[in-house]
Amino acid sequence: MDYENSSKAQKSRITSTLYWTVLVTCLGSLQFGYHLGELNAIGRVMSCRVSVPGPYPNRDSPWESLGFAKCIPTNNDQFATVTTLLSAGGLLGSLAAGYLANRLGRKPVSVLNCALYSLGSVVMMMSHNLALLYTGRFIVGIAAGSCLVVAPMLINEVTPEIHRGFMGSMMQFSVSGGILLSQTLSVFWSNDQQWRNMFLNSSMLAVVSFCLTFTTVESPKWLIVNRSDYLRSTEILLKIRSEPEEIDADVDHWRQLTERKYTEADELTELLPSRSRRGSINQQATVSTLQFLTHKEFREQAIAVIGVMTAAQLTGVNSITFYGVDILSSMVSSSVLLINLMVSLVNCTSVGVVSPFVDRLGRKPLLLVSISLMMVSSAVIAFSTTHGYELLASVCVFVFVMGYSLGLGPVPFLIVSELADHRCAGTAQSLGTTMNWVSSIIVSYFFPICLDAMKGYVFYLFTAIGAAYLAFTLKCIPETKGKVTVEAVWGRVY
Repeated sequence: MDYENSSKAQKSRITSTLYWTVLVTCLGSLQFGYHLGELNAIGRVMSCRVSVPGPYPNRDSPWESLGFAKCIPTNNDQFATVTTLLSAGGLLGSLAAGYLANRLGRKPVSVLNCALYSLGSVVMMMSHNLALLYTGRFIVGIAAGSCLVVAPMLINEVTPEIHRGFMGSMMQFSVSGGILLSQTLSVFWSNDQQWRNMFLNSSMLAVVSFCLTFTTVESPKWLIVNRSDYLRSTEILLKIRSEPEEIDADVDHWRQLTERKYTEADELTELLPSRSRRGSINQQATVSTLQFLTHKEFREQAIAVIGVMTAAQLTGVNSITFYGVDILSSMVSSSVLLINLMVSLVNCTSVGVVSPFVDRLGRKPLLLVSISLMMVSSAVIAFSTTHGYELLASVCVFVFVMGYSLGLGPVPFLIVSELADHRCAGTAQSLGTTMNWVSSIIVSYFFPICLDAMKGYVFYLFTAIGAAYLAFTLKCIPETKGKVTVEAVWGRVY
């Protein structure tokens, strides 16, 4: 199998159109990363908890001259709510995205996501009270949740199987790049006069992404399976495939999916409750979320999807992403923003280093290494912070973030579509992203509460959670590298 994959890789190359489509698609996840990290450093200034003089000490800033407030008074609970609303909006966006992507197509939904990113950023930029700040953060969250469903789906469907690991990992690289960008800018803008520039920059980025999305291609798989548009799909494949046999193989495979879907729907509805038989499955041959969760044929797929997507959050990476400045400020006395920037740089670099090896090393080994590193480093962080070893704790924060970047960062969104039957692809991606957002809400809201109550001991919780997910991955997550069909992944016929 490895020799066969190597031979395919030598023949198959990534075309310029494919590179461009994936690059522009990843701008959506870059914006998600940007919004993940934007409040980390500026939050204390924005909420009036800290006052940092800006570059205009003897006059009003441009924002103040336009009538905007110097800061928005916010207590710790309210700030936690602002932070969590990104995840709450993401939950709503992920619930709607699968349906919209199947109904309208991947590209139109990507355009809509960019528009929502821009709108939410503008609302936050112009906020003069908590209500507007809440609203803007929630709108951005909707865009992010939808993006995290549609982007991996589109990347998976336009990319040849042999390159999906590498191209899919570019999405997580862009998320890390967005976090790095926001932390870099916050070094310069975390002051009383410039913190609104963070939101101005994100709105401009969204406008650029909006315009560029029109230059990308639609999913050829969606065109065949959902629209039976073989002509347009073939025209796109000629641009994103380097070998004619790849085009023939993809069209033939998707044609088989189209021909099978009505038969599969009839077979499936015979096994489902009578109420389900009256649903749209006969027409669309897709599986609803309830069917995916309850029907025994899909049970192990659903368990694997939920497990891998919740692991990405409950192991604790967003404790650093959202509250890294607060955590580091208790460990070091100076240069907190620069150290926080270095953490983001390590995150981005680690994803970049591992991306070319996702297809070579496999998904499961990377997950195991990632969870193990996070589990051990979280235990050391807990021990060192509670026993006065601040330098050791700071080093382990870097290891903790690096561990996430090696596996739990790039792999989950890539592996979901590989774990699920094609009838469940959109449902699985939407469900997985929903569970990811629910887990993010739990961490983003409750971590500062637990930190206040437990201090450094809170990281022992992440150690225990990591141990549980390590056992889960060993038992419930199959390797998907080099396996084209769900039957090959799970070793049985569906």
